[in-house]
Amino acid sequence: MLPPQLPRFENIISPPPPDGAAPLKDYLKFILEAIADPVIVVDEHRRVRLANAAAENMLGYREEDLAGQGVHVLLPESTFISNLEDCSTPIKTQARHKNGNVIPVELSRTKMKNDGTHSCICVIRDITAREKAEKQKQLLLQELEVSNRNLDDFAHLVSHDLREPLRGLQSFARLLMEDKDHPLHGEHREKLQTILHTAQRMGELLDALLYYSRLEKTGLSIGKTDINRVVKAVLDICAIKIREAEAVVDIPHPLPVIVCDRIRITEVFYNLIGNALKYCQSKGNRIEIGVRHGHHRAGGEPAFYVRDHGIGIPEKQLETIFKIFKRLHPRDAYGGGTGSGLAIVQKIIHQHDGRIWAESEGEGKGTTFYFTIPQKNGNPAAF
Repeated sequence: MLPPQLPRFENIISPPPPDGAAPLKDYLKFILEAIADPVIVVDEHRRVRLANAAAENMLGYREEDLAGQGVHVLLPESTFISNLEDCSTPIKTQARHKNGNVIPVELSRTKMKNDGTHSCICVIRDITAREKAEKQKQLLLQELEVSNRNLDDFAHLVSHDLREPLRGLQSFARLLMEDKDHPLHGEHREKLQTILHTAQRMGELLDALLYYSRLEKTGLSIGKTDINRVVKAVLDICAIKIREAEAVVDIPHPLPVIVCDRIRITEVFYNLIGNALKYCQSKGNRIEIGVRHGHHRAGGEPAFYVRDHGIGIPEKQLETIFKIFKRLHPRDAYGGGTGSGLAIVQKIIHQHDGRIWAESEGEGKGTTFYFTIPQKNGNPAAF
């Protein structure tokens, strides 16, 4: 059975209703009243011809109060007129409540022509909550900017003002140790060496803190980077350590060319490979460097990895290792260090909008560090 023929558009304004059915205008009224936002119809003389119930709920006017009134009672007429011709995008303006209060709103308009008469359908959306959230966001951003500035000032204070007394401490300690007229022996010399070692470590911590604080203030130098060359350069730098540790480095497949900051990503591999060489209980550690596809934590991105067969990491420590100055072992164990390397690595990866995480089956079972570098702006990696 064929469906009934639809009426022509120009005849649906006031068609005769079927027996027992409500007129079409009643259906349209029901639809209008169901809309949660205020809707008004303004004629070519900028007078309000129709308003739904939501207009009364938000603006305090009943439909009969608005009928025939100029649109200026609700909206700034100058804003309305100046934007009437361009109805393609919503505009931000202010609506006036019947009690005189002003409400920030978003105004959407659709022009309509009927029997040669031009009208405009206006939907008014209250954006008070959105504006409040935006102001709160701006306030938080300002507070964050002040906090970052204070952190930067603190880093410079630590780096410069504290470094000078450290240099003095080291100089006097060396003078005492090298004083041939009053030589120190035994316990006194050991204590002086402890002072020197502690001052040196403090200087390293200050350097790490200053570098960490400056990372975000230095923009990335983005460009196409062959990761094979990056890794080769790092392995060349670490060649002596690799030989001394009798370690074996395996790269099972060629690495890709990606878009990244070459210097920063070199630092990432240097830290991860350096850690793999450092945290091993015996010689002959095997280190594997590659790319894994389909890892459930990679967000659909290929994940670079550096895997070792070293001492491993307890599961409960897998997240804390990325905190600055966090070491899982005594200060001088496994060659010592400041505990800032992985924190710096994490910050570099986050600057590239990537992810980094570690996996380990436990102590003595090795660790795998994964990280992603998303490829954007039409520059896909050659994976």
